[in-house]
Amino acid sequence: MTQISEEIMMKFITNRCSDEELRMVQQWMDESEDNARQIFELERIAMLAENLKTDKLQHDRIWTSINERILEDKIRQSRMKRLKIFRWSAAAAVFIGILLASIFILRQPKVEMIELTADNGTMTITLPDSTKVWLNRYASITYPKTFADDRRTVSISGEAYFEVVRDISRPFTVEGKWLNVTVLGTKFNFNSASEDENTVSLLEGKVEVVPNKNKDGVVLVPGQKAEFNPKNGQMTVSAVNTSLDAVWHDRLLHFHNATIQEIAADLEELYNVDITIKPSVDKSRTYSGETVSYESVDSTLSALCETLPLVYTRQGQNVIFSNK
Repeated sequence: MTQISEEIMMKFITNRCSDEELRMVQQWMDESEDNARQIFELERIAMLAENLKTDKLQHDRIWTSINERILEDKIRQSRMKRLKIFRWSAAAAVFIGILLASIFILRQPKVEMIELTADNGTMTITLPDSTKVWLNRYASITYPKTFADDRRTVSISGEAYFEVVRDISRPFTVEGKWLNVTVLGTKFNFNSASEDENTVSLLEGKVEVVPNKNKDGVVLVPGQKAEFNPKNGQMTVSAVNTSLDAVWHDRLLHFHNATIQEIAADLEELYNVDITIKPSVDKSRTYSGETVSYESVDSTLSALCETLPLVYTRQGQNVIFSNK
């Protein structure tokens, strides 16, 4: 198990780690979900400290919140009888130093912001750190012309797909109406277009999803989807084919060692059709590759059957696969 010292943790929070120390922190984070949560928690408080003004009341509130978090963590770890990997008393000293120092920091010049909106179609954007973003129709994004040295933050409205450039020293945060997503480098789909539900679907890497008004979030791994209902404040996580949620951004259906039944299930979900596979079709054989996802289900089925040993017939919403 990787061990990191308080000194390295302090240097990480203050953006002074060497390449080797950054590697150690990343390895420590990858070892458990709990470790990743701690890193995200430290970074959120550090970001809050940087924006703190010389307001005694606000300072006291932050101080109280830090102590509550430290106490909650100690109680939780005591009950679970788990190995104590990080001494929160030392972390508190780091937080206090950051908070007190921030009081005397001069206000930074106003950052120039850029806002872009997709019209009746998708839009592709390259951010200042080379992260790529695809906006679905009518979605919008707001981001700074230049990212800060210690963090990357953007806000979106609608649906967007992200391929985030990895930078362990600068976490990347996407702020939506109901959810915030924080990553180091990954691929995910963030849909905040609905008033009734916001979703995050992870394709690669690791992300933390946190409701805006709730400090309790979840860490997703590839193949998981988080769904948040703002009406009741509940978030659920399920295992799905997350690539289907992002198919709109490149119009490609990807298959990896997929059976005919698995391919059929994906098509049913995308096009709201019912697919029957005849008994003569080999259901044990697997296929890998990709095909274009067209607006028309017939166009997609025709393209798919050009590469698979299948033919299809269709009556309304019913499709039948049979051997060529």
